[in-house]
Amino acid sequence: MTRKELIETIRRQLDESGGPELSVGATGKVVDAVFAAVAESLRREGRYVHPNFGSFSVHVTQARPGRNPKTGEAIEIPRSETVRFKPARELKAALEG
Repeated sequence: MTRKELIETIRRQLDESGGPELSVGATGKVVDAVFAAVAESLRREGRYVHPNFGSFSVHVTQARPGRNPKTGEAIEIPRSETVRFKPARELKAALEG
């Protein structure tokens, strides 16, 4: 799903549920604000939990020795941070059908 498709899906669901009518631009701003809030939570707290959907957490991989596969030269692989997602039981159940 693209950002544009997400915006249209949200607008359609709001319309079907009797929610407020939002323009494409306003809905896009809401989508951007939600993702910015999730990113901020990950940056500050290292995690974000959405009930019935799942949890996002920051995972740190420490620096470690490695090897350049082309030259065989020993190198230092730097510390890195990635985001991991663990789906909630409800999301897993919804995907199973």
